[in-house]
Amino acid sequence: MKKTMHLTKQEREIAGRIGRRLAERSEFMDMTEDDISELIVWSTHAFDLDPEKFVAYRLKVYKSILEQKPDYKERLVKSFYREVMASKN
Repeated sequence: MKKTMHLTKQEREIAGRIGRRLAERSEFMDMTEDDISELIVWSTHAFDLDPEKFVAYRLKVYKSILEQKPDYKERLVKSFYREVMASKN
């Protein structure tokens, strides 16, 4: 059976809420990329997200952050790119 990498409706809603809450935080600009990543990982453990869906979940969180704070685009893209490159090594 082929595994799906798509998020369920509930997983998309959770990712959206996490992203919006992160963007609303006044100290968000002071958070490092590691802080943001750690919060995303913690949230996936809270509802036992399938590890194969992690990238889709993370992108949904980033998308919801960017909907609230479009000026964070460069920072989030650089962070995600660094992680992708690190995972290849």
